[in-house]
Amino acid sequence: MYESTCGAAATGQCGKPQREAACTSREPPSAPAERDYSGFDIVKATQYGAYSRVKELVEAGWDVNQPDHETVTLLHWAAINNRRDIIEYLVSKGARVDAIGGELQSTPLHWAARQGHLEATVLLVRAGANPGLWDAEGCGCVHLAAQYGHTAVVAYLVARGVAPDGPDAAGMTPLMWAAWKKFRWWCVVTIPFLAFYLTGMLVELDAPIYLKAFLLVCLYSVLHTWFYITWVVVIASEVSAGATVGFLLCSAMLWHTFLRSWRADPGVITATRQEKMRTIIDLSESSGGGGGFDAARFCSACLVRRPLRSKHCSLVFACAGAKNHRSFVGFLGSLVVMCSWMVWGGAQYYGARCGASPAAWPRCNAWLGWVLLNAAFHLFWVSVLAACQLYLLVCLGMTTNEQLNRSRYAHFAARGGRSPFSRGPLRNLVAFLRDTEQRDHRPDLDDSCDDQDARPFMRDDRHYV
Repeated sequence: MYESTCGAAATGQCGKPQREAACTSREPPSAPAERDYSGFDIVKATQYGAYSRVKELVEAGWDVNQPDHETVTLLHWAAINNRRDIIEYLVSKGARVDAIGGELQSTPLHWAARQGHLEATVLLVRAGANPGLWDAEGCGCVHLAAQYGHTAVVAYLVARGVAPDGPDAAGMTPLMWAAWKKFRWWCVVTIPFLAFYLTGMLVELDAPIYLKAFLLVCLYSVLHTWFYITWVVVIASEVSAGATVGFLLCSAMLWHTFLRSWRADPGVITATRQEKMRTIIDLSESSGGGGGFDAARFCSACLVRRPLRSKHCSLVFACAGAKNHRSFVGFLGSLVVMCSWMVWGGAQYYGARCGASPAAWPRCNAWLGWVLLNAAFHLFWVSVLAACQLYLLVCLGMTTNEQLNRSRYAHFAARGGRSPFSRGPLRNLVAFLRDTEQRDHRPDLDDSCDDQDARPFMRDDRHYV
């Protein structure tokens, strides 16, 4: 049985160990496959998924709406344990889908949403359950699903018309629950920017070397904005105007490819809000009441059906697919050129201002030395990443995601881990440059290849009592 958690979390009174202890139910050991369920009462039979025993007792006259001593109905127990066949049977026998029970005065839909059981949620909603009802603490189903990170359930409820910005009794919206105790985006952006500036100042600070080293380790970060400031303020006076123009042009190409990677359509899908909601509903309600909702087929960030061979990238906030993959590789190339240009410009400055001995350069301008150190570091790892990308694309005909997860994809496993999309290095390169790697070459795959991963998005075989 659930304890009170929603209100405590909203007021910050419930620590993580307490929430974990309070928000989960007691779990009995799994019943053996050959176990005799004939001695189970109807509540225990429902909890363990003994469909035949439940049917036997109901047919013998048991009232499906009769609550137990904790005011919990059979439908509650079926929902929390994701017993889909029992849910369907109980509903067909007249079970009240919005029955109130338990200490939190919750409905079966509350219990299913809290546990993240998409299949049970779909069945209950289709049976007429009201997702807008609140429990005793004023939490709706979507708030509970958001609080416990059940993305699929939140997406389905929102697609079914539940307000995504509606507050609960504590004034918390689903988005606020999802972001609970997380850093704000502006904090994530601002802190590295300030850290870079403070690091440069630490180099100039008249302090013991061990203190500088400690503070540098604590504050290390880099942001390309400082590259521009350093070039304009420090380097530009020691290089030609053409070099500065070239640096700015390279920077423009860098931002162009980055924005295309970030904002461009993945290459297959453009969807309106209504189409996105319809996609969520279709995926959730397919394959036996929710089993079709698969992370391999749906991007919960973009709210679109995944294109074949695509992968969501959290750095560019979009699915990297057919059309924006070239932009991403172009971004890597532009970043390599820009970092190289920065290192070259710094060397020109040191040569003109600080003499020919590289050993004396850091003491001549410590700030520039710090900037160049960062530029050289990023030049190294970005070059390695770009080389790996080109090797995978040209030589193997794979994306990074396919290389890492090829054992999960049926169309790769069927070919011993080799890419079914590869046509040889030269043709792979031409297809990539012409943006035809998917349009002109799609192997003869069965329908399961579009799914990419046959495993369910969520599956839970535990029993709650």
